[in-house]
Amino acid sequence: MGVRSHRESTSIKYDGNEGGEIMGLLFGILGVGCIIGAMSYGGEARLYIDLPSITYVFGGTIFFSCAYQSPGSIATALKTAFGRGPLSDQDARVHIGVLSSVRVIASASGILGSLIGLVSMLANMDDPKSIGPAMAVALLTVFYAVIIAELFIGPLIGRLRNRATAAVDPANPPIKVTPVTLVAIPIALIAFFIMLSSF
Repeated sequence: MGVRSHRESTSIKYDGNEGGEIMGLLFGILGVGCIIGAMSYGGEARLYIDLPSITYVFGGTIFFSCAYQSPGSIATALKTAFGRGPLSDQDARVHIGVLSSVRVIASASGILGSLIGLVSMLANMDDPKSIGPAMAVALLTVFYAVIIAELFIGPLIGRLRNRATAAVDPANPPIKVTPVTLVAIPIALIAFFIMLSSF
């Protein structure tokens, strides 16, 4: 009886609360606005656009995700995540698994791009003009990966989990932190000290 009560208390059921969804969307828009505002401070938003970094992260995420999961399953998971209404436990688990793999691949693409940028910096320490672009790759790939994994895929996984009709397994809690968030700060510090040592 106690176990049953515990499971019922940990269950997350879709209650059809449209107001909550609207508020969530509003807060998401405000969050994006804060990021864009910070990027645009001083009129330097273009500094955050780097073609090699975009290629590493977005290209790697798309192609490796399609290699790991079928494009159809990814499209279905995204369509379901943006949809409304309750989901069965089985459907929620399938779609969450698909999007979780995309989330991990996005993180891995960001880490890989950062390593490529760091290697490029180390290989061209005698050329100060090449250090800046290489450092931009090392940092912006992590930036793009965080946007994809944590600010886009993460909330979609949360929507699927909230719409599930079955209890969340307490022995298998959702992953709160992906690898990219664990290595972002060390990579930034490494790139910073490499840049300082070049002067």
